[in-house]
Amino acid sequence: DIGSVNMRALEVYDEAEKQYNEFLEKKGKLGREKDDVIAMMDLTSKRNNYIAHLSRGMKQRLAIGKTILHDPELLVLDEPSAGLDPKARVELRDILRKISATGRTIVISSHILMELSDLCNTIGVMQKGVMVESGSIEEITKRVQPKIILRLEALGDKAKLAELVRTMPNVSDVVIKDCFFEIVFFGMRDEIPLLLKKLVDSGVQVSSFYEYKQNLEELFMSLQIKEVC
Repeated sequence: DIGSVNMRALEVYDEAEKQYNEFLEKKGKLGREKDDVIAMMDLTSKRNNYIAHLSRGMKQRLAIGKTILHDPELLVLDEPSAGLDPKARVELRDILRKISATGRTIVISSHILMELSDLCNTIGVMQKGVMVESGSIEEITKRVQPKIILRLEALGDKAKLAELVRTMPNVSDVVIKDCFFEIVFFGMRDEIPLLLKKLVDSGVQVSSFYEYKQNLEELFMSLQIKEVC
């Protein structure tokens, strides 16, 4: 069974509820108890309110709750956080995690890529109707960004520090950015702490040192560039 969220259905909620009850009867299912669904959507205190008086975020949660009444295995959401304020987006993500924890599969279509990185364990990138990449975020990152990129913030003369870093083992390039150095490292990940130790032993006053990984937006743009080329 599949559940799809349709916000317009809220405008005719009484009719939609009737249709759902008929649907459940035909399927021979009792579905989830309404009280359980309302509690999962965190709408218990609003259960007697008119839908028109609910906030946009509450309406979205209500639409999702209505959609899982018949206990679907697959939930399809199209831009679920569109038009929501930051608080409502956080609340929606919490709700979707609760639903996912029940064993359901959730498919989300969205252009808000930063948000998906906090929610999804598998992604697919489509361009012009073609799936150009799919897999976990970690898998796609390794394919798009095979090199290890380190970022270093340190006190002192940037030019001299860059020359020093270039002499370190397993460093192939150093680029000076506005307030940090970007280091291309070709060693193994378990050798990264050794590089940091050598920097500190050489007198570098390190204020920040970490491995940089592209976020979803940057990964998407990298894929776009590859496709155009």
